[in-house]
Amino acid sequence: MEKELKEMEDKAKGDFKELQDKVKGKIESFKQEVKQEFKQEIKNIKDSINELAALIEQQKEEKSESKPNEAMWSTIVSKHVEKKLETVTGEMIEVQKTTVEAKQQIEEEREKDKRKNNIVIYRMEESKAAGPDARKRDDLKFCLDLVQEVLEVDCGSGDIVNVYRLGKQEDNYCCPVLVNLGARRSRMQ
Repeated sequence: MEKELKEMEDKAKGDFKELQDKVKGKIESFKQEVKQEFKQEIKNIKDSINELAALIEQQKEEKSESKPNEAMWSTIVSKHVEKKLETVTGEMIEVQKTTVEAKQQIEEEREKDKRKNNIVIYRMEESKAAGPDARKRDDLKFCLDLVQEVLEVDCGSGDIVNVYRLGKQEDNYCCPVLVNLGARRSRMQ
């Protein structure tokens, strides 16, 4: 059984490492895509500015030739600038949305990783101790005894980070207990 547990644990570690590498790869790929998009947008903006500079220069030359065209050119230039700004703004909003989604996905993976060291025990009898600290010590002692004596796993008090009762203390009801373990064991002893 220990050999099978070791094999299962090694496989789970390998799967987790593979998932972690995939997430890192996707994040790097996303970063590169965002960089490329920003570079392209900056290039587009520079090109637009150069076009506008050429139009302005042309307008200056034509200004000396005729005054009535002045209003027409300023209208054309302003419309062109507005279109480019609208396009860039829309693309920036899309990039921001994608960045937020990626951050949420990373945070979700972190939360899942944190919960891997938790177990929940149901129907564990409530302590009759007077104060909350004493009840918490009783719960911790029960969890240690359970792990050491029943599951026969070498576990010290430092291996259990915290013990929480999930819910309000009520008569005739035993709240579930969330046990937060410090780290997963590489092998059972």
